[in-house]
Amino acid sequence: MAMAAGSEEALWMTDQKVLQKVKIEGKSLKIITQKDIKIYGIAITPSCPFKDLLLVKGHRLKQISDQTSEVTKSKYEVKGLKLSTVHVNSDGKVTVGAYSGELVYQAVGRRVVIIMDRNGKLETTFEYDRQGNPIFTHVKNITRTKNGNTCVVDKLSEDKRGRVIILSEDGDVMNIFNGHPEENTDKIPFRPIRAITTPSDNIVVSNQNNDFLFVLNSSGNLIRWCDMKKIGLFNIFSLCISESGRIFIGCATHKGSSDNAKIYEVNTL
Repeated sequence: MAMAAGSEEALWMTDQKVLQKVKIEGKSLKIITQKDIKIYGIAITPSCPFKDLLLVKGHRLKQISDQTSEVTKSKYEVKGLKLSTVHVNSDGKVTVGAYSGELVYQAVGRRVVIIMDRNGKLETTFEYDRQGNPIFTHVKNITRTKNGNTCVVDKLSEDKRGRVIILSEDGDVMNIFNGHPEENTDKIPFRPIRAITTPSDNIVVSNQNNDFLFVLNSSGNLIRWCDMKKIGLFNIFSLCISESGRIFIGCATHKGSSDNAKIYEVNTL
């Protein structure tokens, strides 16, 4: 499940097959819009004048109008590559993960992170380190910090093991976070899913293998980790944050469970 916060009282969410826009009404969610559409990631554009939704689908991002819910082609396109994820900064710049060929492990073909301005013009491409080696295997999620760093959740294997890569504004690999050594073992590996940037410019990373959230500074150094089971949050799968800093955590249910998936709001991490 992926989520994105639109207005202060609305969320977009998808399970990759169905897209919903919901309104938060107290402790309930009211479905405003629902579409059967296969997508792999979503992000909200800044208000100009409305908060439209960008969808990862093929080599060009699709766009849904916040006012009419009409699906159209956006101006954000990466020719010759397929898109895997999208992030939008508060300044309107759009960052995407993209790849060529098939998503296999070890990676075959190109694996890139591309930054575009708000008009769709390509600004920066990250693909290789200073030694000429490919940086990424499968770009699953992206967030960016106020100081210009790019944080990439990189999936490394079919069993969803991964890492978090922090790139400087110039594309240098500043740091790689492989999970806390006490929690990242062969038996219980680090399987990062989502990353968001908080108003204090910290990075929060969710981990599919347990219900820990890791808090990194903008350079990718671990500040602390939070065992969310202690406050009753289990099966954490998705994260998003609103413009005002409200953090929403999406929790999945086990296969075959009759329970409904739950979304929680937390004030700070």
